[in-house]
Amino acid sequence: MKRLRQMKRSTRSSLFTYALVIVAFLVIQSLRIFSEGGVGSVLEGQLIPICAYVTMALALNLVVGISGELSLGHAGFMSLGAFAGSAFAQALQDSVASAPLRLALAMVFGALVAAVLGFLIGIPVLRLNGDYLAIVTLAFGEIIKSLVTNIYLGVDENGLHFSFLNDSLELADGGTELIRGPMGVMNSQRISTFVAGFVLVMVALIVIFNLVNSRTGRAIMAARDNRIAAESVGISVPPWRGPPAPCTGAARPPSWPPSSTSTPPSSSWSSWCWAAWATCGARSSPPPPSPSCPRPCGSLTTTGCWSTPSSSFWSCSLPTIPPSRTPGAGSRRPCGSGPSTRLTPKRKEVPGMSKPLREPTKLVTVPSPNKIPERDIDKSPILEAQHLGIDFGGLTAVNEFNMAIGRTEIAGLIGPNGAGKTTVFNLLTKVYQPTRGTILLDGKDTAGMNTVQVNRMGIARTFQNIRLFGNLSVEDNVKIGMHNAIHSGMFSSILRLPSYWREEKVAHERAMELLSIFDMQDLAGAKSGSLPYGAQRRLEIVRALATNPSLLLLDEPAAGMNPSETAELMENIVKIRDTFQIAVLLIEHDMNLVMGICEGICVLNFGQIIAKGTPEEIQNDPEVIKAYLGSGKGE
Repeated sequence: MKRLRQMKRSTRSSLFTYALVIVAFLVIQSLRIFSEGGVGSVLEGQLIPICAYVTMALALNLVVGISGELSLGHAGFMSLGAFAGSAFAQALQDSVASAPLRLALAMVFGALVAAVLGFLIGIPVLRLNGDYLAIVTLAFGEIIKSLVTNIYLGVDENGLHFSFLNDSLELADGGTELIRGPMGVMNSQRISTFVAGFVLVMVALIVIFNLVNSRTGRAIMAARDNRIAAESVGISVPPWRGPPAPCTGAARPPSWPPSSTSTPPSSSWSSWCWAAWATCGARSSPPPPSPSCPRPCGSLTTTGCWSTPSSSFWSCSLPTIPPSRTPGAGSRRPCGSGPSTRLTPKRKEVPGMSKPLREPTKLVTVPSPNKIPERDIDKSPILEAQHLGIDFGGLTAVNEFNMAIGRTEIAGLIGPNGAGKTTVFNLLTKVYQPTRGTILLDGKDTAGMNTVQVNRMGIARTFQNIRLFGNLSVEDNVKIGMHNAIHSGMFSSILRLPSYWREEKVAHERAMELLSIFDMQDLAGAKSGSLPYGAQRRLEIVRALATNPSLLLLDEPAAGMNPSETAELMENIVKIRDTFQIAVLLIEHDMNLVMGICEGICVLNFGQIIAKGTPEEIQNDPEVIKAYLGSGKGE
């Protein structure tokens, strides 16, 4: 019991779900064995389709809930998987006598067909987001439905005959009709059992739970919650939107035909209920389904399974509610994290805007090099920004920004609101591509690089507005920062190979070590979104440190902290520099913090540097006093 309490909440939830499904299976099997009359056959007829619906709900939840993508085309993948599996089982009737073996082979074949199709369709389609993705995937499902329900296929002594019209097959005497449009695969035998359905549900649960609690799953959920934050810790977002497509395409039960030409009942209410069940479940983990419930959501009245693709379509291609519009579900992707905010500034000026929108104050020419601390004099700077600038149309946001940071220096970037400080951070981390200038990181030019590549070179950052992955635990947020240090792949994670356990053990120990810097190790299992504001700020710093940076950018780290917390933060920043031997560049409005720990300070106003120097020099600079500090020194 003690060991159970020490487990992660998600692990306990997984074990509880497994136990619930297994107990339900044993109870139902007992009823079927000891029941009299036709109760067993009635249960069999109800439970097989229920297992299919549970599997489909889990598959859709992986896409809509866990990966956060509004896809409405999975009916197409699932239907083609079911159709291919049924046809394959029919083809094996003469060569494979064992019905269970034929079913297993058909399921594997159908899953592979759906997975390959999902991968191929996902390559171009997953470049889209939101409603555009929903529209394209819905169209795909409609195309598949219209195409497959009009296919007629037969075979005779002259070979295969194919047509979109039933009357034009023209089979010779003795020919066999294999596929009859909406009737599906002809003469297929029912070989599915409740045991097979139970196994399929358990496999789907294990695969999804193992995927979620792995490096791959954390990357998928990070990309879902906040694209910019995910890229800032080295996660390349487009590749990690791909795994759900083949996984969920393969999740549909591929071959459960009930009879030769059965047509399934089409209940719109049961279809809506299934869609709501998949959509309104937990976003970060699959809902705990149970095959023991004879009527999920009180409306599933289907009495048989089928092999026709159209029936699968009507069961799972309904418009579902995006998580961002589901009450209580929160935002699927926070504002400002989509690709539309990743601006590549234009070099052309907007007609009629020859002047900046604001008249800048009188600027003072400042020498390009900073005063590097003596301990770093004989070392090359970790960062050099030379003549850096960015224009948004006719507005120059940053111009002629020159700065050098020593390898173990704590530097400050200060200035009034709107001066362009966060824009400089976005330029250094390649959230924005500079219009002009050069950024050298450890002597290497970062021109043409993106955020992920710059992070892998050694720049990590926090954000002015906190960008944690609020639905994940504190420990998982830190592990996301270690994404590029963990090498266990998707399949080793799903199969729980020894390499997965070794990597996760090392990641756990490292996460606890980093959390101990801010005495947060006892909060490792807490949801990050429920932490107090100051604790969230500290966690964001820990997540940035987990990427093993050589330069740490802190954007207003003391915002929202009281004086005692700020004093503790000052000590921790110096401790981080001394422990990890890294450079720190921070933006902060708390002058006590800036003047207390920064060795060099750069002052920015209207996008241009007006002063550089030591804290003493900055406090006595008349231009800085006029533009930012005010007449009271140090305030």
